[in-house]
Amino acid sequence: MKFFSALIVCCASFNFVYGQNSLIQDTKGETSLIINQNSNRLLSINVADASIGLSVLDKNSGKKSFWGGLAKFKTSENVATLLTGNVFNPSVDLSAYLGRYIKSDRGKVRIWYVAPSIKLDAFKVLESNSLNNKYFFGGSVKGGFNKIGKAFKGTAIIGYSGSIGYLNNTSDLKTVDVYTRVEIDSTVILKNKKSGFVDNYQKFFGARLNIDYAVFPFKNYGYISIAVYGRGQLWGYQPTQKAGIGIFVGQQGAPTKIVAGIAYQVNDIFNAVSDEPTFLKRTGVNLVAGFNF
Repeated sequence: MKFFSALIVCCASFNFVYGQNSLIQDTKGETSLIINQNSNRLLSINVADASIGLSVLDKNSGKKSFWGGLAKFKTSENVATLLTGNVFNPSVDLSAYLGRYIKSDRGKVRIWYVAPSIKLDAFKVLESNSLNNKYFFGGSVKGGFNKIGKAFKGTAIIGYSGSIGYLNNTSDLKTVDVYTRVEIDSTVILKNKKSGFVDNYQKFFGARLNIDYAVFPFKNYGYISIAVYGRGQLWGYQPTQKAGIGIFVGQQGAPTKIVAGIAYQVNDIFNAVSDEPTFLKRTGVNLVAGFNF
C-alpha cells in the first residue's frame, strides 16, 4: 500500500519547468543555477521536496537570450509524512524566467536572469488543540547570475541569486499528527490521522540569498561533480540559514546531463528557531535524480 501511495504522490506532484533546470538543489528544490543553455529535456525527482518534474529549456538560434516559465505542483509536506497515512496537501509555484548569456572567446559563459513568481499553499496548523486549514498566497521576484568556467581539468559553475517577496515560515516548522479518539467497548481506537504544522506560523515580507558552486573535475567525462550551496534569509521573521554539500553523477558531456545526486544538508545552522541543541538533529539527506532525453 505504501508503494502505491508513493506512486500517487509522485504523479500528483508533477511539475513542468521551462527555464531553470539544475538538479543541484536543496531539500526545498531551491537553486541558483541554470546549467544548460541548449535544448534539452530533463525528467527529475526531488525526494525531500516530494516533487517530480519535467524540465525543458530552449533558446532561439543565434540569439543571446532565453526565456521560460515554471509550474510546479508538489506537497506542502515531505514524503515520509505522506507515507505514514497523512492527507496530501498541495503546493503550487508559478514562475516566469527571462535571461541573457554571454560566451567569451576563452569559453567562459556568464548568465543573468530574472524570475517573478507566485505561490499557493494549502496546509494545516495546530491551533487550540485542533488542526485548522490554512491557505497562503504569496509571491517574489528573483534575480540571479551564473558563471561557467574552467577548474582543474574540467568545468566549474558558480551561481548567485537573491529574492524579495511575501513569504511564510512553514519550512522551519515541525509537524505533528492528530487523531480522532473513538471508544468502543472500553477500547480507545485512534482514527482519521491528520498532520499539521506546530509552533508559530507567520506570514511576512522577506529577502533571501542563495549561493551554489559545483566542480566537474574531469575534462572529457563529466561523470562526477562536487557541489556546495548555502541558503540564507537576510531579513523577515526569524531569519535562518542552511548549507549543504553533495555529489552529483552525470553522463558524458556534463554539466549538461546530470542524472543523479545525493546531498547532506544542515538546516538552521545557528539554531535560530528549531530549538534542537544537538547539531545532528538539524541535518538531513536529500536524493535527487534526473534523466535527460
